[in-house]
Amino acid sequence: MSAIKFIPVLLAFVLPALAQGPLRGPGAAELRHRIDALRNTGRVLMIAAHPDDENTAFLASCAQGLKLRTAYLSLTRGEGGQNLIGSEQGAALGVIRTQELLAARRIDGAEQFFTRAIDFGFSKTAEETLAVWGRKRCWGTWFR
Repeated sequence: MSAIKFIPVLLAFVLPALAQGPLRGPGAAELRHRIDALRNTGRVLMIAAHPDDENTAFLASCAQGLKLRTAYLSLTRGEGGQNLIGSEQGAALGVIRTQELLAARRIDGAEQFFTRAIDFGFSKTAEETLAVWGRKRCWGTWFR
């Protein structure tokens, strides 16, 4: 590829970055927190089923106070939950709950992880569960 053909490609990546202004690194307090965290090798993983099951005070205490590497694993994204403030249900509600968790982790300092499990709400029968997950996914090879 000649240099002339390469210029538009380069500009496509460089110009948007320049338009955002100068890069800013973390402030002094953030750098101090990161350095202090390097001295501690402790880790905490909180696991719960839904996005609203975490204890943010505990996560913040571990991450910011004790400077432990702290994470929250939400088994689902809350797609089957209730929505009292909007009309979103199902996958759209899962997107909202995901963003809420990511925002909370930016505040409390913990990391956020998810599984691929689907929250389809409260299941009243085994047949309803099997309709969503399938027999093999629910029970593997144990029950055929």
